[in-house]
Amino acid sequence: MRKQRQTRRGFIIFVGWRTLTSQRPEAPVETVCPSCRQQSSIVPMQGRDWFTLFFIPILPLSAAKPFVKCTSCNTCFDMDIEQFRRKASIPDERAWQQSIALYNTLRESPKDSVLLNRLLEMYAGMREFDEALAAGRHFPDALNDSAQCLTTYGKVNLAAGKPAEAMKYLQVALEKNKAMGEAHSYMAVAQLSSVPPKPDAAIASARLAASNGYPNTAEFIRQAEAVRAGQPVK
Repeated sequence: MRKQRQTRRGFIIFVGWRTLTSQRPEAPVETVCPSCRQQSSIVPMQGRDWFTLFFIPILPLSAAKPFVKCTSCNTCFDMDIEQFRRKASIPDERAWQQSIALYNTLRESPKDSVLLNRLLEMYAGMREFDEALAAGRHFPDALNDSAQCLTTYGKVNLAAGKPAEAMKYLQVALEKNKAMGEAHSYMAVAQLSSVPPKPDAAIASARLAASNGYPNTAEFIRQAEAVRAGQPVK
């Protein structure tokens, strides 16, 4: 009589590792990207290697490694945001010449919001915040006619350490366009940067930014929740 062959049962375990990235809470740098040469936001990021089980991150394998990423071309640079900020602060003679040419063109077309926004972004990229704020005051018609200009002007005020002023212009931008995710996002940053911080308002603004398509808000919300709970920000 033939013996019946027994079937051995088992299962396969999928293990491996992967790198998870997230945005850091530091303010981005508005400048010309060294890769795509476009006026862009360079955002602070971090990556960390994780051991995975069935593709689920279980155990960190490394410390968080900072890097920065261009929001226009997604190119990543292996340095932290302060290193990039120092490199971006080196004067660019060509950028100065372009800003002078833009300013002179604006004097001939003082209601051109597109030109003003380009000038504000250019000044911000050179970290010439006083020049940018002065340009907004010199061309109020162009500034107040555009939600994008008002948002950029709010960003400049925020970068210059003036969160209260930033909120004022961002609020006007949102009155013109409630669906402007960028304005909601920078409103959140301004609210969390105010004295005292307003974490509840910042979380609400960040969620509005996310619902209107603005990326990378989850890490900011986590940081704001930590501030609300009185926890140290990691």
